[in-house]
Amino acid sequence: MMLPCRVCGVPTLNKTPKPKRCADCTKAEALDYSRWYYSVHRDEMREYHRIYHINNRERILVQHAAWRTAKRAAEANEQRSAELTEYPCGISLKYS
Repeated sequence: MMLPCRVCGVPTLNKTPKPKRCADCTKAEALDYSRWYYSVHRDEMREYHRIYHINNRERILVQHAAWRTAKRAAEANEQRSAELTEYPCGISLKYS
């Protein structure tokens, strides 16, 4: 049974007596929904992270400071261990 598409009017093959959408209109609607859903999800996530950072600013700054301190301590330990591996005659086991 051939019935016109509900959206664009193109004759579409249907097995049911109810008019349907053609494949192109279905695909276009799915793409529109996908774009809309992505933009809404993106906006909601931006808002969530903005509020999260406002509410947890102090804790985040403390955490970043702790990470920086740990990184500097690791670099200092690495440098110290490299200095300890040097031999009195000036040969070093440092590979980098």
